[in-house]
Amino acid sequence: CVASWVDDREERIEIWKRIAAIPEPLGYDTETMFGSYDFPNLTILRLKPWKIRLTVAGDLSARQVWEE
Repeated sequence: CVASWVDDREERIEIWKRIAAIPEPLGYDTETMFGSYDFPNLTILRLKPWKIRLTVAGDLSARQVWEE
């Protein structure tokens, strides 16, 4: 993965909304945790994968690889 901090206000708002829209247990109520996207101690770290491997246990022929 390539990691980078998200500092752009509009992008922070978009990410904030995406996280809030994911149903539990993966998503969570962002306002309960932080109050707002501009909370002073909130930092957003973007993780951009450059390679993803998917495999089915016991079946190597079902392996899929995605690379950017």
